[in-house]
Amino acid sequence: MTVIPPLAARLLGDAALSPVRIPVIDGFADAFAAAALALTRAVVRSRALALLLVAGLCGGAGVGTWLFLPDLEYLPEGNRNMVFGSVQTPPGYNLETAIDIAQRVEDAIRPQWASESGPESAPGEPPKIQYFFIYARAERSWLGAVSVDPLRAGDLIPVLTGPVLGEPGTFAFFGQASLFGRGLGGGRSIDLDIGGGTIEEQLAVARRAAVLVEGVLPQGWTATRCGLTRGSSSARRRSASNPIRCAWRTPGCRPARWAPAWTRSRRVCGCPRSSSAAVVSTSCWAGPSGAPRAPRGSARSPWSPADTMPLETAIERIEAGVIEPLKAEGLPPGVRLGLSGTADKLTETWGLMQTNLLIAVAVVFLVMVVLFESFLYPFIIMLSVPLATAGGVAGLALLNVFTFQALDMLTLLGFVILIGTVVNNAVLIVHQTLTHMREGGLDPEAAILAATGDRLRPIFMSTLTSVVGMLPLVLFPGAGSELYRGLGSVVVGGLSLSAILTIAVIPRPCWP
Repeated sequence: MTVIPPLAARLLGDAALSPVRIPVIDGFADAFAAAALALTRAVVRSRALALLLVAGLCGGAGVGTWLFLPDLEYLPEGNRNMVFGSVQTPPGYNLETAIDIAQRVEDAIRPQWASESGPESAPGEPPKIQYFFIYARAERSWLGAVSVDPLRAGDLIPVLTGPVLGEPGTFAFFGQASLFGRGLGGGRSIDLDIGGGTIEEQLAVARRAAVLVEGVLPQGWTATRCGLTRGSSSARRRSASNPIRCAWRTPGCRPARWAPAWTRSRRVCGCPRSSSAAVVSTSCWAGPSGAPRAPRGSARSPWSPADTMPLETAIERIEAGVIEPLKAEGLPPGVRLGLSGTADKLTETWGLMQTNLLIAVAVVFLVMVVLFESFLYPFIIMLSVPLATAGGVAGLALLNVFTFQALDMLTLLGFVILIGTVVNNAVLIVHQTLTHMREGGLDPEAAILAATGDRLRPIFMSTLTSVVGMLPLVLFPGAGSELYRGLGSVVVGGLSLSAILTIAVIPRPCWP
């Protein structure tokens, strides 16, 4: 308001009367303008055609948005340059044994260190490790690595997992660190809470859930996270003065007559099975030391879906393929099931996001009511919103042709941005039409035709600059691009489709 008018008066002059024409672009623009004006001329002369066009485009856009809206994701993981993992050793191992395991794992991974073999990796091989650490404890240890190539940190997961799984009875759970979540599940963990009943009943349900979840989430973490370690047999002898726990591993979990066991003094002794008061041979070892934290009186079994599976899809599969079958088979008396973790956060955040979208629509509508001093014209302008949402969904779908992009909460912010942006084109047409009618004395049909012709160029100039300005967020990869790539695709798709369809919908807004 202060800079552009004086600069235009100072710099343009007669140059504004002789614009430079670009052959191909101007030819296409002239053809599009002629087609748009022909369509406008047809709809303003036929109320039936106008209503059919408006209902078809707006209704079709709304239905298409509802049908093709992807499943929800909570938050993007982010390409954080760190791989972190938890190592669970068999029960009964002491600290010295855990340190020995850590040393063997470190020796196996050492050739991958950049300080040992240089920072460059051969084609097809995982990146070199810039930093590496191990924190060893008796029954659970942690280790992690930072990649020389920050964009390929995830390729280090098999490098770290291999040596760990080579240790008998040892299990590892690795993942790339998330920008928005803690722990191995990052921002995509789904916790199955098993409450009520006895610990034995809870663990029995957890074991059955582990079998079911492997069918619905084949690439997700299994229920070994809840303290169920396969391939071990255990015996426990308790007395008031000297309780000990004896644990041994045998091929195929077959009973062993003698096996080494750790005593309270951290010494290994021969532990005959006959000396145990109670011997139980199972396919899994279960105990409270292996279970993650959960509310008192309950067990928790966490899983994380594959990177290319939206969190909402994983939740639906767990509910349909795990929880419902468990209930159908019959749960022990008093045992109850529920989902928590990121599943709860997704439900809560989606509810809040829906509220925010409705508030954004209401605020934009009320602002235009004040500006136009009418309820009819803002309602007409708001018809451009479903056109934009359909374009946002289409832009996200087009992006998923080339790379996976979930509909996370940051991407949903793109639809909030569209609500306040796409109405601008409709405002231009409606305002110019009213100006022609009130100040120029034109009848509604002539005013609509004149306004459409006047505003075609400004609409496409503003849309083109916005789309081109947002395209680098979508097209160019790099560190952090996965955070705003989805938002950019929604805004670009919404602006592009809305700019085209608004020309067809707004010019026939049922004028009095």
